Parts: sequence; C-alpha cells; structure tokens
Amino acid sequence: MIFRQITQDDLGCASYLVGDEHAGVVAVVDPKLEIDEYLSLARYMGVSIEHILETHNHADHVSGHGRLAAATGAAIHVHREAAPSYDHEPFDELLRETDAERFVERATESLGPQPPNFEAIVELNRGPLVRDESEAHPLTPSQVEQKR
Repeated sequence: MIFRQITQDDLGCASYLVGDEHAGVVAVVDPKLEIDEYLSLARYMGVSIEHILETHNHADHVSGHGRLAAATGAAIHVHREAAPSYDHEPFDELLRETDAERFVERATESLGPQPPNFEAIVELNRGPLVRDESEAHPLTPSQVEQKR
C-alpha cells in the first residue's frame, strides 16, 4: 500500500498519494497547483496516476487537478453535489467500478467549511486511516466500526 503525504506549507494544506504498488495504480487526493512532485513520485515508484480526488472546491484550495489530469490522463472525481463546471466523475462511481476499491473502502459526507465535503477510510497495511479535509488520522478497529 502506498500512502504519501505532500504538504504545501505556505497554505497549510496537505495532499496525498495513495494506491497499490502491486497494481501500479495511485490516486492523488487534493493536488496542489504545482504537480511536478506527484509526477516525480509516480515515476520513482513506477506507478500510474489514474485518479484525482477532490474533497472540496473553494478559493482557499487552489488545485492542480486540471494540470495533473492533462499530464496523466487521470480522471477527476468530486462529490456528486459539488457539480463543478470542469470534466469530472462523481466520487461514489469511482468506488463502485474501479481499482480504487483496493485502497479506498468508502466515502461519506462530512461537515466542513464549505459543503459538500467527504471523508474516506483508507485501509493500509499498517492500519486504517480516516482522511478528511487536510489531515489523516489513525483509527482503532472500534473507530472503524463506528464509521461504517
């Protein structure tokens, strides 16, 4: 399992590269505007960026999803209710029909500064994490059960 946090210190934001090294597939969650780090990491790890997940779209989060999609051919996934004007696929469809099921167990709506937002439970070899907004938190087995 691949799980790398990439920080953008000037905005206090974080993004994530998550995926399955055996399948050679990763997703980038909330990519920052400058995409070179994601491309370099993917090349170094020998994986393909096939999915881009946006947890929220608003002015304090300037995304590189368009640049990253153009550079990799990755699909952009957002919450169904966000209804952005750019090409995208609803996040819940990603979970139903793609290899992302290998690393994202489910997505749920969560409260945040500007809805819609979501959180995803990511199952890793070292244990599950909940990824919401800009942080990833380790979960105990009982916490995972409570979120189901």
